[in-house]
Amino acid sequence: MIKFNSLIKVAEDNSIIVNKLSEALSISKLASKVMMNRGIIDINKAKDFLNPDIEGLLDPFLLKDMDIAVDRIVHAIHKNENIWIYGDYDVDGVTSTSILIIFLRTLCKNIEFYIPDRMSEGYGLNTEAIDYIKNKEGQLIISVDCGIQSFEVAEYCKKIGIDLIITDHHACGEKLPDAVAVINPNRIDNEYPFNKLAGVGVALKLIQALAFRLNTTINYESILPIVAIGTVADVVSLTGENRIIVKNGLNMIKSTDNHGVNALLEVTGLINKEVTSGHIGFVIGPRINATGRIGMAKYAVHLFITKDYEEAKYLAKMLDEENIKRQNIEIQILKEAEEIISKEIDLEKEKVLIIASENWHSGVIGIVSSRITEKYHRPSILISIEGEEGRGSARSISTFNLYENLNRCKDLFVKFGGHSQAAGLTIKKDNIEELRKRINDIADEILADADLIPQTIVDADIDIEEIVLKSAYELKSLEPFGIDNSSPSFLFRGASVKAIRPVGKDGKHLKLTMEKEGQCIDCIGFNFGRYLDILEVGQRIDLIASIDINDYLGQQCVQLIIKDIIISYAKLLTASEDYIVSLLPIIEESNKSLELNLEKLSIQYLNEYERIDYTINSIGENSNILIIVNNIFNLSKLLNKMQYEGREFIKRIGIAYNNPVEHNPCDIIINPILSRLDTTKYDKVIMYDMCFTQSYLMDMIGFFKNADFQVLVVDGDFFNNQHLIEDIMPKVDDIRLIYKTLITRKEAYLRIEIDKYLNSLFNKTRIDINRFKFITIVEILKGAKLLDYIIKDGFLIVKVLKKPDNKIDIANVSIYDKLCYISKEIINLKNNFNFLN
Repeated sequence: MIKFNSLIKVAEDNSIIVNKLSEALSISKLASKVMMNRGIIDINKAKDFLNPDIEGLLDPFLLKDMDIAVDRIVHAIHKNENIWIYGDYDVDGVTSTSILIIFLRTLCKNIEFYIPDRMSEGYGLNTEAIDYIKNKEGQLIISVDCGIQSFEVAEYCKKIGIDLIITDHHACGEKLPDAVAVINPNRIDNEYPFNKLAGVGVALKLIQALAFRLNTTINYESILPIVAIGTVADVVSLTGENRIIVKNGLNMIKSTDNHGVNALLEVTGLINKEVTSGHIGFVIGPRINATGRIGMAKYAVHLFITKDYEEAKYLAKMLDEENIKRQNIEIQILKEAEEIISKEIDLEKEKVLIIASENWHSGVIGIVSSRITEKYHRPSILISIEGEEGRGSARSISTFNLYENLNRCKDLFVKFGGHSQAAGLTIKKDNIEELRKRINDIADEILADADLIPQTIVDADIDIEEIVLKSAYELKSLEPFGIDNSSPSFLFRGASVKAIRPVGKDGKHLKLTMEKEGQCIDCIGFNFGRYLDILEVGQRIDLIASIDINDYLGQQCVQLIIKDIIISYAKLLTASEDYIVSLLPIIEESNKSLELNLEKLSIQYLNEYERIDYTINSIGENSNILIIVNNIFNLSKLLNKMQYEGREFIKRIGIAYNNPVEHNPCDIIINPILSRLDTTKYDKVIMYDMCFTQSYLMDMIGFFKNADFQVLVVDGDFFNNQHLIEDIMPKVDDIRLIYKTLITRKEAYLRIEIDKYLNSLFNKTRIDINRFKFITIVEILKGAKLLDYIIKDGFLIVKVLKKPDNKIDIANVSIYDKLCYISKEIINLKNNFNFLN
């Protein structure tokens, strides 16, 4: 069965909206198209999007219970009460805690904080922590980024006489904890216009409300960069208020007086650089998160609240060192997880990967799960087993709702929680195998094979003349990029590789110069070094890329940042022996020179592009349709176009050699063995390209006499078929050479790695035998009863047979004989169809 490696879908266009935005905002149609794709079609909203002013932040008192919370905190400030901020150990919780401390310490001195230990306490409020705060004479607790599900702890606070204010942003039900105030933009009874704030965003709203009530100012240059860090790192929508927060926070980050932020910039090498949301997500955020993962999140809070820059530098270096330790732990766990997958998991059968091992660091397995899901494009659950229980972290793909489907297995868990794309769980060790079975049964119900193929949605096709600095600057004005405002990506089609070279340590990265329409553009692909052995100068490829500015020694030029490289399926299909193995039986069964009757045959003479479009439209408009393809290079052109039709289109299709693997609305079969087909399944049959022999065509006409049978003919088919046969047809000397290399091994069974063998043969003899020709030679030797063979996982397993006493005439071997006359058959077919045309 043939599967797509990846799918690409170009976002739908609306020229009316694009033109309207372009004219009103005086921006290019390319930038306007990107904004339209983000749902920004109103002119006033578009202007606000491009210029997100801090004055546009919403009234904090629109949040339910905000007035109650402010009253209670103001009372605590006036009475000099002992106030505790209770946070979480991730970046959102750390930054939420930090900004409240920074602001409240300008108003009073008795401000303390508590961050639970990830390993021993877990997420959220707990009674042991409340007891600790009570013993420290705490009188008021303000939770940040947690608490919305802490019903029992809220009751406990009332019981022991400590007031609790909850600020959170996580999903909640109708029932709320019985606290003094519960501030959450996701409350069911909430009327706040924007419900996508991170926990740190909610904490900022509380600061704004307190500042208004107390008639004091907010030092935004100190606080807002921290809020931006927490917002980006929590992977919330970067629209609405969050866009205002992050855009302005990043603008202020260079001039901030916060020692912790400055120390982080220094340690990470970002001083005097333009800091982006990408830097926060991939450089700054992980260093803060690293401390939480190993039970040291309090040091990250101290980093942000210290007034001593030397202390800040010391703490920033500590975070950096802990991040390196976290990375090493992550690398080791990932290596072990990969080994388990290769040895114990059948990827053809298991759509959800459950990987469990003793004593993995439970604070790191979530990152590893993300890596596994990204690589294999299927949901993964990593479980760290300690004693009789395992703590698990799960990540998913867009087509599989993790929370809903794990909820169907909830009886197996000690506890679990999460959302559609991520979850955490605790499970008894004895229940892990049952979970593996159940969740994969569920996945089999829900996920089609096409759901396991990664799909990229790009903003637009781009032409070479659009790749200019002006475009790059306009697209840059749409920053910060993140959730709901992804970095714009474009499809650059049909460019030729003009130059290629490795970049970076160990050639990890790839530098390309691409040429199209006589113009060249530089491209950089980070972590694309593996393509050095795949790409060739002159090769035509498609790129998915973003438009970027390369600033080198003050000289600016435009470049493309490669996100994916799309190679023709011709190269991928010819790297496998599947096609030639499917073709040889068809040739073997063919008969010589039957009279061809085409009078009643439905024939369409098209050019190559018309044929592809006609076939794709037929697949979209019909069910129970069979597409027959004969030449692998025609198949590759069809697949090259189909991969841009999107996942829902591909779900309709099954592609296989010789016979269908399973019934689909559309089956594409290469070299079908007619006796294996059920004609009653198909209402419409299209022979996509010309077959190799007249007898095979006559067999098809008779076989599909009760179906709507159509033949699509492109004049180049006959030449392409002739060329393919010449490419696989060996000379007698080639056959002798291969046989000689096999018998000199003097082994009863040979296990040959095909590519390695052919490369070695070329290096020794300078005779270039391609993969298809090699398999044909082996089949001829089998027909001559000189050997037997099977092909498995890219290896040829050969059994050399005893050489017959009589001299063998290769010309009398059936498959060789039929290959010799097929060239005449192709000419006869061409003449017949030219006569009709």
